Amino acid sequence: MKLKRYIHLALAAVGALTLVTSCDRPEYPEPTPSTEASTARSRVLFVNAAPGAPALNLLVNNVQVAQAVPFAGTQPGYAQVGVGNLQIRSKAANGTIGGTLGSNDLLFRAGATNNNNFTFAANANYTVFATDTLTRPRPTTPAGVTDPGGLSFLVLQDNLAAPAAGKAHIRFINLAPGTQAVELINVLTTQSLLPIAGTARNGRTGNSAPITNFQRRAYKEIQKSATIDNDRINVSITGFTPIDAGTYALQIQNSGSAAAGTKALPDAIPLGYVFESGKIYTIYLRGLVGGTGEQALGASVIVHN
Repeated sequence: MKLKRYIHLALAAVGALTLVTSCDRPEYPEPTPSTEASTARSRVLFVNAAPGAPALNLLVNNVQVAQAVPFAGTQPGYAQVGVGNLQIRSKAANGTIGGTLGSNDLLFRAGATNNNNFTFAANANYTVFATDTLTRPRPTTPAGVTDPGGLSFLVLQDNLAAPAAGKAHIRFINLAPGTQAVELINVLTTQSLLPIAGTARNGRTGNSAPITNFQRRAYKEIQKSATIDNDRINVSITGFTPIDAGTYALQIQNSGSAAAGTKALPDAIPLGYVFESGKIYTIYLRGLVGGTGEQALGASVIVHN
């Protein structure tokens, strides 16, 4: 009888162990990888806005998407690329980039202390600018900085929704290294062509605060900030603004006081342009204060196809 009891106890223990093992290690179906290529795509438009830089090629995940774009030039149209975490790289069309980078390529860096790639969203459009100067020194702060100096990338997402009838869409960016903050003026009205005020909203508390000087653009500035309920709230200033289509006499002029380490424009930069109904434009300030030839201060216009 004792032997039978021991056998029953042993079988019960084995059964319990099997039950526990089955709970700890559930069976999953064998994964079957997809054999179909992803059809998701995004698009990029490359602009060389780096004074003194050679003609540049642009590569996304080592696939060339723009070739030999000169300073103040734009590739002819958007190129399709994949989506997700992809590398953005630029090479000189001939020879090397030079300056602080020397023979190294220009790489996108998601932050000052990392070399992360850029995350492209499906069905999104982006403008990729090469900017800064060839001789920009390597930063020494913050600790662990990976930025090697020289040229850098600025990537903006483009909302290409069609303008309303009789309207064009514009945005304005300051890409002239070393300049003080500037603004885009309609000569006819002597007023900014862009909104002068914006609003920041704290999603946590629901409270809002006004942002003044919304039309002002410091070098490479792409957002304005406000503190609301002890939270720092950032608002993008790179969205497109609708304007009436037509011929405009514009000028880029100094705005506010020059911050430490920046230089005022010696003169306003004129720009006459016909903005067509239904089209989308980026206007940017380029060149250097005191620059000559192709590096002189000037304004360029990108038409987003």
